[in-house]
Amino acid sequence: MNSLLAVLVLILAVQSCIVSLAFPFSNLTDQSALLAFKTAVMYDPNNVLDNWTTRTNFCNWAGVSCSRCRQRVTALWLQSMGLAGTISPHTGNVSFLRRLDLRNNSFHGFVTQNLTRLRRLTHLILQDNLLEGVIPTSIQQREMLQVMSLTGNRLVGRIPDELTTLPLLRGSLDPNIKALKVLESMDLSSNNISGKIPDAIAAFQSFNSLNLSRNSFWGSIPESFGHLITLDSLDLSHKNQSGAIPKALEKLSYLKYLNLSFNRLSGEIPSQGPFKNLIAESFMENEALCGAPTLHVPPCTKYGSEGRVSTKGDIYSCGIMLLETFTRKKPTDEMFIEALTLKQWVNASLPDRVMEVVDGGLLRTEDGRDVIAYKDSLSAIMEVGCCVELPECRTDIKDVVFKLSKIKLHLL
Repeated sequence: MNSLLAVLVLILAVQSCIVSLAFPFSNLTDQSALLAFKTAVMYDPNNVLDNWTTRTNFCNWAGVSCSRCRQRVTALWLQSMGLAGTISPHTGNVSFLRRLDLRNNSFHGFVTQNLTRLRRLTHLILQDNLLEGVIPTSIQQREMLQVMSLTGNRLVGRIPDELTTLPLLRGSLDPNIKALKVLESMDLSSNNISGKIPDAIAAFQSFNSLNLSRNSFWGSIPESFGHLITLDSLDLSHKNQSGAIPKALEKLSYLKYLNLSFNRLSGEIPSQGPFKNLIAESFMENEALCGAPTLHVPPCTKYGSEGRVSTKGDIYSCGIMLLETFTRKKPTDEMFIEALTLKQWVNASLPDRVMEVVDGGLLRTEDGRDVIAYKDSLSAIMEVGCCVELPECRTDIKDVVFKLSKIKLHLL
């Protein structure tokens, strides 16, 4: 009996030793990787990493989160700490890491290839640093990745064909780009990406947020964006997008935030679906857009909407250009709200109060002539600008040229 008890005690002791040796070994890997991370940090103004020493449990280190049972590192939260240095390649050895958040620091150098070994990674947030080079192509193997934010770096190069995510870089997006199944948020803003926006982005059907603003994209907004049915935030502002706003975006029933400002978009703003609740700031500084007065854009001329195109359709644009030139106002200025438009504002001043709407800088003369003498000529110009809404009733372009020539002779 005593011998049996001794054997059991021995087995338990051996088992305890095996567990105690195996478990710390995996912890030691995490500890070593974090210490290597600290070594690569050359500047720590807030002494955030001071307690990263072997004298304390690494799960108690600043910015480190661990799992309860296994005591493995699952997250690094070091955002906005003023840290400067490089991202150690040993970071890729923290194999249970799910979230890496180093945003708003001064990390420089390349995005280490070893980060692609983090197969459990769901959040990769490296925005607002000084990173350069290209994104490792093998990041495509991280099928659990949900959020990737690399905005505000210095990444360069071209997105390779095999890459299935959209890194921030100077270059263009591959038209054959593929999509991660669970990626929910993508922020590519404030970089130097150029070229057309690939239609294949619509394959990211789990997106709820997409930000491509402040880049150098050109061309039209893809119709395929209408397939991003889970999208609730879309920012395509401050770029070189042209063409019409796709009506397919009316299908995005969850869309609550849309920013298309500061582009070169034209045509009628869609009015159904989420567009019913959007405000003027979504479309500002797109001078060729038209639509509801509440959006601070001029009303559309429906002429040609059924295929009946004529040069008379250009008369209205010519008139608006005249009004803009002489008033120094735009149809999208804040004063033109609700039912008041630039044309209505000018028209109400004719003929007696025309001098009130003409830009003061145009009324100064070098030879001392009385500006009141120009009143009749300015009134005539404004009348040409205030052309009627219906294209069929507008003056022929030849008559417009004749009237303007006559006004010019009178002024000379």
